Amino acid sequence: MVAVYPERQSRAARWSRRSAIFAVILFAVAGATHRYGRIDSETFLMTLGVVAVLIVLSLCAFCLAFHRMWTRGDKVGTNLVVAGFFLTGALIPFGFLAYRGLTTPMLHDITTDTESRPLLSPVADPTRVMNIPRAMSEHEAEEQLAAYPTVIGHSYTLPPERIRQLITTLVEDRGWQIVRPFPKLSGPAATLNAVAGSFLLGFPCDVAIRVADEETMAYVDMRSASRYGTHDFGDNAARIESFFDDLDAAVLAEAAMPQVSQ
Repeated sequence: MVAVYPERQSRAARWSRRSAIFAVILFAVAGATHRYGRIDSETFLMTLGVVAVLIVLSLCAFCLAFHRMWTRGDKVGTNLVVAGFFLTGALIPFGFLAYRGLTTPMLHDITTDTESRPLLSPVADPTRVMNIPRAMSEHEAEEQLAAYPTVIGHSYTLPPERIRQLITTLVEDRGWQIVRPFPKLSGPAATLNAVAGSFLLGFPCDVAIRVADEETMAYVDMRSASRYGTHDFGDNAARIESFFDDLDAAVLAEAAMPQVSQ
């Protein structure tokens, strides 16, 4: 008589698949609801912690199932294939952040003027986990200048009043929430304050844009600071550079418009 042994089904493979799928679904749903303001940032941060734990558990179960399949012949079916697919999808955002973290300085407050930064608007109800605006150290200024040499203020020959109008339009077009607009009666310098969202996960960032009247031209400085975390992964510098690219284009288009004499 030939003994027939039942094939061992890998429970680790099933749990790896389940954990990976749940992690991806949880990340996608939480990310979408956070970006559209349905949950607050601190709840989202806790959810990201749960997602990270699920990914680690799935990876451990994946390695265990693969080891037992190789050494004991456990049946894994398509569980490991599905788990590997979802794990790859879950790890892409974390891998991107890890890469940005290694290639950008650990800063969360970026400005075009490291000596006299535009003032940020105070947060209405700050929590203990939020970043508190503070003076920029000399070391931080050196790090920023070395990493982001193109994050500098821009000069324009248009009147300051017109530059302020263009800036306000660009801020509104980007969907940023204006907290404090340019004052109607401004002196040598005027500042607009707004709240933007980070590129990947939509975390709030405080923005200040200052326009100074320098007689024959207007000089624009900008500051962008993340409310959460000690590392912005280059998000604030990218926001400033992108905004100035759009402002430069708007000013060029304004200057190219034919002037109608009265």
